[in-house]
Amino acid sequence: MKVAGYNPNSFIDYGDNIAAVVFTPGCNLRCRYCHNRGILENPPLFDEDEILKKIARAANFLDGVVISGGEPTLQEGLEEFVDKVRALGLKVKLDTNGLRPSVLAGLIERGKLDYIAMDIKAPIEKYPLISPGADGSAALSSIKLIMESGVDHEFRTTFYPELTPTDIEEIAKLIAGAKRYFLQQYNPTEFCKTPPHTKEMLNWAAGVANKYVNTKVRGN
Repeated sequence: MKVAGYNPNSFIDYGDNIAAVVFTPGCNLRCRYCHNRGILENPPLFDEDEILKKIARAANFLDGVVISGGEPTLQEGLEEFVDKVRALGLKVKLDTNGLRPSVLAGLIERGKLDYIAMDIKAPIEKYPLISPGADGSAALSSIKLIMESGVDHEFRTTFYPELTPTDIEEIAKLIAGAKRYFLQQYNPTEFCKTPPHTKEMLNWAAGVANKYVNTKVRGN
């Protein structure tokens, strides 16, 4: 599996677990506000075996490994990497945009994942607002897969300024009954300098979503 970044320990990326975070290159979206833009196209790569050795040396201090990106489901060696991590006795959390449901289904069916975090970028018809030219229809399949999988999970949405509380309500309806939903504050980047929603608007939108699914705010 290609590795474009590595954080040896994180206390925030996998709930209450201490986790190493592995970032894969490439993505099938180009979100306007992406903070990992530097690893999307031809970044310098780490040696996979060296990363696994680092994880193995720290295994006694870690609870799991988060595989993030970019979009990990684009990686041909993803499942093999997961197997190597699990062989170390560590849990695996996958961060995904859900646009490759067939890959996600295979990982779920073969019992490879302990936790799935799926980003829902917008109401399905509004995906092009976040990533020009994007088709979010595959996200619907992944939402259903995750909610029926029995695998611990969360959904999350970055509250991009062009999204409204009504959009967040529409997303919440799609995932009604899910284990947890996080509404995340958008932060401007050098490529996307639009000011964020106010904290009050963020909290209001979360309150709207909470009518349908357990919702919490991140980054306010």
